[in-house]
Amino acid sequence: MHRAAAPPQPQPPVRAENVPGAAGPDGDPECCSSWKETIMAETPKMVHAPIVTYVSVLSLLTLCPPFVILLWYTMVHADGSVVQTWNYLNQQGLQGFKDLWPIPTAIAWKIIAAFAAFEALLQLFLPGKRVEGPISPMGNQPVYKANGVLAYAVTLVTYISLWW
Repeated sequence: MHRAAAPPQPQPPVRAENVPGAAGPDGDPECCSSWKETIMAETPKMVHAPIVTYVSVLSLLTLCPPFVILLWYTMVHADGSVVQTWNYLNQQGLQGFKDLWPIPTAIAWKIIAAFAAFEALLQLFLPGKRVEGPISPMGNQPVYKANGVLAYAVTLVTYISLWW
């Protein structure tokens, strides 16, 4: 039976009045530690600045799909020639880019939905170790189940078995 892991218990914040030798909000000069260091102890540690997270996510969401479509077009319709794709886009402009963008059919949407549902079920029901992710800009720390390699293996076996 599958049991959900308990969420991590939040740690109480470090307050200057609870730390021996820390400066209080009034800037008490008799201590050795500064108020800024105490405040920094309260802030969750992050890998990088929040703006880097936002720019990275927006870049992935906006730049990857057009890149993949251009790569697909270059390989399938331009015989792998980047120069031929470049010339096509120079001649046709933005309308040429819109024309080469594929429009998914209803069958394609059903296949994508079935694949997404299958992968979601694998992530839920396959066993895996509990792993804590990086701290987000808002201070949240997601908890994951590390079963991606097993899900990948099951996906490949399923694909090969359905292929034959």
